[in-house]
Amino acid sequence: MDDERGRGGRRGSRDRDVSWREIDKKRDKSAHVDDDLRREPRRGKSGSVTGLGRYKADLARLFERGEAGKLVQGIAKGAGLEVSGGLPERQRALRRILDAANPEAAAAAVDAFRAEHGDLPDDPEVLGQALLHPDETVLLDVLRRLHRYLAGHLVQRKALLLLRVKELEVRAESDELREWASKVRDLLGG
Repeated sequence: MDDERGRGGRRGSRDRDVSWREIDKKRDKSAHVDDDLRREPRRGKSGSVTGLGRYKADLARLFERGEAGKLVQGIAKGAGLEVSGGLPERQRALRRILDAANPEAAAAAVDAFRAEHGDLPDDPEVLGQALLHPDETVLLDVLRRLHRYLAGHLVQRKALLLLRVKELEVRAESDELREWASKVRDLLGG
C-alpha cells in the first residue's frame, strides 16, 4: 500500500481523485472549445426533443395547407423547369400494376406498361404483381429480373413474393420456367 501512495503515505497532486465537475470545467476552459459553446448552456435531451417536435409540427402544417406543392412549383419555375400538376404517366402505369385487384387486371396493367414504357423496373413489388401474368415469356423475364435483384438486395414483402413464386413453380408448364422459379425461391429462402 505504501508503494501506491508514494513516500510517507501521501498521494501526489496528480494522483488525487478528480470529480466529473472538475473534468467538465477543464473541458470548457480548453483552447479548442469555441466561445459560443462556452456561453451556450448545455441542453439535455428535452431541448432537442422540443426542437424536433416543433420541426415536425411545422412540416405537417406545411403539407396540410398545401403550401409544399406551391413551393416546389415556385422553385421549379425559377430554375426554368416545367411542372405538371400530376404524376408522370410512367408512375401512373406502375401504380395501376400495384393496385391491380386480380390477376387479369395485373396482366392487363403489365401489358400496357410494357407496350408504353418497355421493360418493367427492378422493383420487387412490381415484379411480384407481374408474376400473376399468364404469358410464359413475360414470366421468364420477370423471374430473371427477380433473380438478378435478389442476388444483391433484401426484400420487405418476402412472404407474398415467396408464395407467388411457389405457386408459379407448381402451375408452370415449361421446365425452364420451373427452373427459374426454383432459383428465385432458393434466393428467397423458401
